[in-house]
Amino acid sequence: MSLSSAVTPGHQISTSVVSCNDTIDETVQLEQAIFAAAKQRLHVGDDCPVRFHATAATLKSIPVPDGVTISFSSAGEFLIVAAGPALSVAHPQLVTFLDWNLTYL
Repeated sequence: MSLSSAVTPGHQISTSVVSCNDTIDETVQLEQAIFAAAKQRLHVGDDCPVRFHATAATLKSIPVPDGVTISFSSAGEFLIVAAGPALSVAHPQLVTFLDWNLTYL
């Protein structure tokens, strides 16, 4: 998973924010990446499996702020352990999910 600049075409700043180990709970890292994307007007790109909500302490829904874009490559996938809503989106028309790939475990 990376954050990349969507401000200037052809100019991307990427930072790895998760381990891409599908057995590790990455709830905190995912939430930080989504908030950083909203604050800095960046694009969240998921290019590996990201497991989250695997422990009782992380069962709250992660809010996705307006203006965030999350895209998934062919290997990108959100692996959700919780039974409840994993992400909450207040204004769906202002958030973009590209090639959405979500699996409840």
